[in-house]
Amino acid sequence: MRDLAPQERQVLALISYGVPPATIARATRRSLSTIARQKGDVMARLGITSDAELTAFLDVHLRSAGVTPRLRESVALRFERNAGG
Repeated sequence: MRDLAPQERQVLALISYGVPPATIARATRRSLSTIARQKGDVMARLGITSDAELTAFLDVHLRSAGVTPRLRESVALRFERNAGG
């Protein structure tokens, strides 16, 4: 994941916390199509071909980092509120 651009890492991190792409776009002042492209680029680099596979990948990595589902939900809700979502 070190090969990812900072903006791609940001998108991946926010997706991993359950923040919807439209909220990510609004908060980062990027278009929804840019967020979708960045997500697709990340998935291609990681060899992931579906959203389900991406979710499983992120779940494993977050669990190994000690991030609980409750924390993920809390972060996503706070981010959405701050983004005006």
